[in-house]
Amino acid sequence: MCEKKMCLSGKRELCSCEALKAGDILTLLLHIRENMRDMEWEFDYTSLSRPEHRRLCASGVCRRCGGCLCSSIELDDTAAGEELLEMAYRHLYRYERNMSCKDFQSFRERFVDMFHEQDRAFVREWLNRSLETVCRNNKQPVRIYTILRSGADADRGIFTNPYAEGSYCSRERAREELARLVEEEKGNLSERLDTIDEGEDYWEACEGGYAAAHFTRLEIVTSELAGFSRPCSPEALSVTQFTRIMGDCIPDCGRLGVFAWIAFAVYCIEGGQYIHLESSGSYERDIQEWLAGVCAGLLNVRREFGTEIAARICGLAVQSDCLYPWEMYPAAERLKERGNLDDIGELINSGEIDDYGTPIPPLSDFVDLSKYSGEVN
Repeated sequence: MCEKKMCLSGKRELCSCEALKAGDILTLLLHIRENMRDMEWEFDYTSLSRPEHRRLCASGVCRRCGGCLCSSIELDDTAAGEELLEMAYRHLYRYERNMSCKDFQSFRERFVDMFHEQDRAFVREWLNRSLETVCRNNKQPVRIYTILRSGADADRGIFTNPYAEGSYCSRERAREELARLVEEEKGNLSERLDTIDEGEDYWEACEGGYAAAHFTRLEIVTSELAGFSRPCSPEALSVTQFTRIMGDCIPDCGRLGVFAWIAFAVYCIEGGQYIHLESSGSYERDIQEWLAGVCAGLLNVRREFGTEIAARICGLAVQSDCLYPWEMYPAAERLKERGNLDDIGELINSGEIDDYGTPIPPLSDFVDLSKYSGEVN
């Protein structure tokens, strides 16, 4: 958050709400999430082809006081070309997910429009070519949504066993496909199937008075995936506790790094990604559990590889490459072997450092939590 009276864009005075004066990061993030409207992006740069100082800013209007809410980040000075585009895209995608942006096509168009006119063709070509590898998949293995087709025509001796038309990680995506299949089915529907019953997750056409013997049905069936153990112990840290522990144990992470990890925890919960696969029932508790998992993952790296490597893994957050706790150890192994993580984006997207099945030791194995037990947000 900008710590000035005027937004860097110079358009209006900054938000004057009490949330900005509280000095609490989580309160600030929640205020932005709940009150920012009319969001705009600004990218301050000269050239995409050479390294230089650049600033990326997301700003909007506070619906309470009418002031400007502005969040900016300084991108890596050494990045250029496609590496720079990927970095900017990741940051804004996470931010938009945090703001509940649902219009993905609009998101892509706004991303392209953010650049200088002479660069837009290059940006659009990159976006179309590599979009599938830019954003990590939602790795929360909780539910899948399968569209099943079934039917019968007793007069013709046809009794179709249910079979899957497709499975999806998103209920919304499954519903979109169901709607498409229904429209397709309607175009080939027998006149005898004169009775329709439908809802958001199913559609059935049957012959009136003869439904059990002559029907066709499409429905979404929800299944929970089995065989996944919880990667982290059920612990929780307030923002204050997380900040203190990080400062004590990995001081080189810095204030900006700590803020980035807290923002990442909020982003994950906003996207429905819970560290224990399901919500605790409390928004604040869910964020605190993420912070505990992040802290345990980083301290596990520190114990096995030393403070310097832990600080470098922690520093990835500043360049919008936050890792899940179970990705930190494999990433640290790569860092120790190679001396760098220049390909961290590829490692994240390919799943090469995804070690979800290996539990992370509890946070209490690394730090005396009683020292921080009295601290709250």
